[in-house]
Amino acid sequence: MKKILGLSIAAVLIIATVGVGTFALFSDTETSSANTFVAGTLDLKTGSTDGVTGTLGSSNMAPGDSIPSDSPATLTLNNTGTIDGSTMEISCSYTESDGSAATEFDTNMDADDTAAMMTITTLNYGSVNLLNEISDNNGNGVIDLEDFKNDAITGLDGIEAGNSADFEIQIEFNEDAGNEFQNDGIEVTFTFTLTQ
Repeated sequence: MKKILGLSIAAVLIIATVGVGTFALFSDTETSSANTFVAGTLDLKTGSTDGVTGTLGSSNMAPGDSIPSDSPATLTLNNTGTIDGSTMEISCSYTESDGSAATEFDTNMDADDTAAMMTITTLNYGSVNLLNEISDNNGNGVIDLEDFKNDAITGLDGIEAGNSADFEIQIEFNEDAGNEFQNDGIEVTFTFTLTQ
């Protein structure tokens, strides 16, 4: 019986060894190299630079004057990046910047009062009339720089990579501005935010 048991174990071991050899798997390995991931750019320029200074203004405005006097000022916004901008936001801010000549009427109106006297007569982005996007927040019957400061314009169409859009603006010093506004002024900043 020991002999049969020994032969049976040997037979099982031989069959197991042969069986293992029949389950061999083929394999092959390949590589994918030189994969590079670089972020694109979203680069908004005013004209051909990053920001401009003193595009629009006057130091000697009288009630009823328009700046510019003949036609709106145009600022070309360029997306010089490689990624399309999907939305544009335009906002306005200002600080008080009075003139230096003191007068008998110099009551030093604050920046908001002065901005309320600066009526926006033209405000376009591309073909969109932005005056329709701003509310008369101060209730004076016109859209002015104070209204624009309190009502940023969002959700505008962006600028595709390599393309541009024009921003146009014209301001009129309100004809109803009285002597109390002599020598008062503001320094205005327009901020353009292009988002992917």
